[in-house]
Amino acid sequence: MIGRGTLAAICRSWKFQLLIEMQIPIFERVRVDMRTFVVSQQSKILAILICLLINFNLDSSLVGQSAQDDLPTKRNGSTPVIFDGKTLDNWMFQNGKAVTSGWEVVNGEIHRKPNKKRVGNIVTKDKFGDFDLSFEWKIARNGNSGLKYRVKKYGRKMLGCEYQIFDQGNPGDVPGRKSTAALYDLFEPDPSRQLKPIGQFNQSRVVVRGDRIEHWLNGNLVVSATVGNSSWTARIKESKFNDVPDFGRNQRGRIMLTDHGAEVWFRHFKISQPVGSETESSGKKSSKGVETFSPESSPKVTEIPRDSVNNNRSRNPNVVLIYIDDLGYGDLGCFGCQDIPTPNIDRLAKEGVRLTASHITNPPCCPSRCGLMMGQYAQRFGKYGMSRGLPIPEDRATMAKFLSDRGYATGHIGKWDIGTKRQGPLQVGFTEVAKIPPKKTYTPQELAQLPNALQKQLAKRNGKSKYLCKNKLGETKWLTDYDGDSIVNFVERHQAEPFFLYWSPEAVHSFNLEAPPRLMERTQAEGKRRSLAGAIVSVDDQVGKLLSALNKFGLRENTLVIFTSDNGADGDAGGTSVPYAGGKGQGTQKEG
Repeated sequence: MIGRGTLAAICRSWKFQLLIEMQIPIFERVRVDMRTFVVSQQSKILAILICLLINFNLDSSLVGQSAQDDLPTKRNGSTPVIFDGKTLDNWMFQNGKAVTSGWEVVNGEIHRKPNKKRVGNIVTKDKFGDFDLSFEWKIARNGNSGLKYRVKKYGRKMLGCEYQIFDQGNPGDVPGRKSTAALYDLFEPDPSRQLKPIGQFNQSRVVVRGDRIEHWLNGNLVVSATVGNSSWTARIKESKFNDVPDFGRNQRGRIMLTDHGAEVWFRHFKISQPVGSETESSGKKSSKGVETFSPESSPKVTEIPRDSVNNNRSRNPNVVLIYIDDLGYGDLGCFGCQDIPTPNIDRLAKEGVRLTASHITNPPCCPSRCGLMMGQYAQRFGKYGMSRGLPIPEDRATMAKFLSDRGYATGHIGKWDIGTKRQGPLQVGFTEVAKIPPKKTYTPQELAQLPNALQKQLAKRNGKSKYLCKNKLGETKWLTDYDGDSIVNFVERHQAEPFFLYWSPEAVHSFNLEAPPRLMERTQAEGKRRSLAGAIVSVDDQVGKLLSALNKFGLRENTLVIFTSDNGADGDAGGTSVPYAGGKGQGTQKEG
């Protein structure tokens, strides 16, 4: 949702009408009428999205680069770049000398040359406080390396907390406090962590906020520690750092790549810092099936003062894309619906703009979602009809990949239904995917009390619900509500950096017969439409949670919210496309 004043400024700057031809292969040529924001095809929403990003100070030199290009050297605001993909100018040896031997940059990667003789660790010229750092790495067989942070001098040594990178010559490595992704010698990683085979790059992430430290590996949180608590103190006593005063407690330090004589490669460094967390320069000025997070397990983040965020609008805008399943044009208040209250969605329509001539070229779920994510007609890559399980092109970037490569935190919550099983969200550009909670399983006694239609539906799933889940306490929860909590969690954790969030709830899917009475009772819908109405109300509630979170963290004026549906309503399930004809499965030539 972009504020009216900002939108007006965009319209004036573009003189109301603009012919855009993106040089990025995922976008086709599109004509945009800025007075009405009418777009000829639904997949072309992406073109508007990217144009807005570029208008909000995204480096114009990015237009024309491939999605695989390295991040630019200069970034908006104070966000530093510790590696530009070309030089080691932002790094030095521990003694402060320039890096002239042993380490090199090849093909956009920092490479520790193969040589058993150590040449020395390299450290950043800048010191960092709180930060969120992501990077990729691979290591030679039997190699030992690591990335240290909060590095400072202790006598003659430079020590810091370490994200361990280690290969013991065995598939999957050996779990322990000195194994890959461990907080070295202190906290072992989750034993279920997944490592790529030798020769392939792994994706890692280190999040440091105050006393809280997280290590991530290939999209999964594998270490979570709190500096100074009882567990930390006990493990320090058991470690090699027992005689190091206040180890890891310094709030600012350098980042180090360690040299143990092994050949190792690093690339795609991206670092962001909360507002108010300054970078301290030294010497030369810096040039500046997958589960990852859940609303119940991710640590809370300190709220950034609203004024600080509002004064930081020079950064690129956040983007939230909400993609509803089987939602009809006539089932929202902003388009004339009378029996289903949707005040939060209506608010989006009132305060923003409506794209009233947006169409799809394929009515089922899968091709519509693929076309949106790729920014192309689904037919261009073989998506005719449902075509579920067919791959999406791997030689072109998805929307998530494009934004991730430009420094965005990219998160997915809910339904996927794109590509093959091996083309999950993390494989096509998302950096985080919400954990899917266990579904509720009905007991025989519960099943016997349900309507016949719902009993038949659940019998096909062995009594397992599609729309009700279990939270960590074992309580039954409506899945859409659970998604809303995940949305708030994601926004809270990424409030200090530009983010892209894609939410695609299971609701409002056809023949959703499990909507709780508390939701249906808030509508005036009747008959088979009543359950559908309850599901729509729940979606509107989560939009309200999103808007409240954006307001709380001062992000509302710098966040673009896109709300749309994958295809028209299913009339057989009670949905309506009024005033248009047709709907899902009722003919591709119909308007609905």
